[in-house]
Amino acid sequence: MNNPQTQHDLERDLLEQAATIRYAERTFLSAQLSKYSAILFTLIALLLTPVLENILPVIPGIIWIAIAYYRQQAAAQQLVVLERDKIVIQRKLNQPLDSL
Repeated sequence: MNNPQTQHDLERDLLEQAATIRYAERTFLSAQLSKYSAILFTLIALLLTPVLENILPVIPGIIWIAIAYYRQQAAAQQLVVLERDKIVIQRKLNQPLDSL
């Protein structure tokens, strides 16, 4: 790491990675909230719908839960990849983890 330009590039990459991770964390939390909201509204629809009389009002909630679940899983996977990339950059810089 004698080249200052390389050091500067790595530091910039690390800052960009940290910002991307923060964004991905917010996306993950948003997806989690969306999933729990979908579950709550579906349960409310189930309670308000007479049992097995008319299941149609519940179908959109079930679809919403599925979409929210897959969105949350994709966000979680993105977080894992971003954290791994951050660790690689930090090792190249020889900085302690979570120093930013």
